[in-house]
Amino acid sequence: MEQSRRSSDAGFDKKKVSRTKTVSDRIVMPKLCERFLAILFYSDLHGVCVVLGLSEILWAMTLLWPGDTFGRPTYSGMSQVMSEHAWGLVFLISGLTQFGIVGKGDYHSRFATYFAGGI
Repeated sequence: MEQSRRSSDAGFDKKKVSRTKTVSDRIVMPKLCERFLAILFYSDLHGVCVVLGLSEILWAMTLLWPGDTFGRPTYSGMSQVMSEHAWGLVFLISGLTQFGIVGKGDYHSRFATYFAGGI
C-alpha cells in the first residue's frame, strides 16, 4: 500500500499545489527555463558550450580552492607558465564568457567568433 501511495504521489497535480507566485516566478523563471531547455535540447552545439562553460567553472573552483593542485607532476607544465590562482581566474573568466555567449544567443558576433578561435 505504501509503495503504491508513493508512486501515485510522484504524479501530483500541479493545480492542487498552492504557492504564492511572485512576478519573477511568473515571468523570469519560466523564460530562463525555456531558454535553458532550448539551448540544451533543441540546438546543435549549444549544449556542448554550456557543458564546456560548466566544466571550466568547476575547474576554476578546483584551482581557486585552498590546497596544492599543481604539486602533482601532471600539472608541472601549467605551473611553470602561471600560478594556480592565475589559471583559476583564466578558467573562471572563460566559463563565464561561455555562459554569456550562450545566454545572449550571440554566436556570430565578432567577439564570439574570436573567442571560439575563429578569424
